[in-house]
Amino acid sequence: MDFSIKCVKSATKRSILISFYGSFHGTTYASTAISPVTSSMRRGLEPLVPSVYYSYFPDCLRCPMKQHYPECGIACFSTLEHLLQYVVDPDNVAGVFLEPIQGDAGVIVPPREYIVKLRSLCSEYNIPLIVDEIQTGLGRVGYWFAVNYFNIEPDLIVLGKSLGGGLPLSAIIGRAEIMDRWEGYAEMTSMAGHTLSCVAALANIEYIERNNLVEEAKRKGEYLRKRLLELKDKHDIVGDIRGLGLLYGVDIVKDKYSLNPDRKAALKIVWRAWELGLLTMTIGKYGNVIRIIPPLTITLEDLDRGVDILDQAIADVVKGRVDDRVLEFMRGW
Repeated sequence: MDFSIKCVKSATKRSILISFYGSFHGTTYASTAISPVTSSMRRGLEPLVPSVYYSYFPDCLRCPMKQHYPECGIACFSTLEHLLQYVVDPDNVAGVFLEPIQGDAGVIVPPREYIVKLRSLCSEYNIPLIVDEIQTGLGRVGYWFAVNYFNIEPDLIVLGKSLGGGLPLSAIIGRAEIMDRWEGYAEMTSMAGHTLSCVAALANIEYIERNNLVEEAKRKGEYLRKRLLELKDKHDIVGDIRGLGLLYGVDIVKDKYSLNPDRKAALKIVWRAWELGLLTMTIGKYGNVIRIIPPLTITLEDLDRGVDILDQAIADVVKGRVDDRVLEFMRGW
């Protein structure tokens, strides 16, 4: 992500960066500045990169504006419009940085119209739109990229994690009029273009194509969603199921009436699931969302087994079969 920041700053000769509350773009110095997902990420590191501003991202379950979608008309979008009209000079904005689906915030999937309006607004002001597909790209959500689901074209796409097929590799894909305007040696690193990682990435992409894993992720994702919704209907502490393809979040709450996040229950469920043979983790702004992110090659049988274990783990926590003492072992999980 730091390189994408350098890229748009170099190309536009502008200084302001805009991101969204709940975003997670990494933990290096510049990417931390555009990642307001939790204050603990920046504790002791201030001041970070200057001239960074934030706007609301549509979290429709717990709307920061206390609205209800779709009746609200995506009211949260007005915060970005206000920012560009009254707070910053649009002609000095180097880029808007977006997770199309906010991963670490709790698998927050925005309404399609929000992303479409965002693309239109960036085009209107001639501001590059940089999309972070590190968690969502290469078939994870049932499309090659999440932007395909939203039917928009960004100016830059950032890839990583799955790109190298297990080896460390990241990449920036973008419009030539932006990429070709980098100056000097701003894009150089010692390990850039690492041969083994690049070979692995090519083999990985070929495997995805040859085995139709993007289409398989969509098909299996629909089945996974159906199974997870069964858990929501069954358990009062499952407040929401969110996701796309093979990326889902199970939102654990005190009860369905209040929808108050229950981090402790989520941690206990993760612990019990581990005891039963399922490895997962908690994420989210409140630490109460269980992330479901199986490999694209998973079978339906293993999906069933995983959801069954999660079902049992939730039931065991609800029945008080998991002692509070396990929370001591869950620090940093």
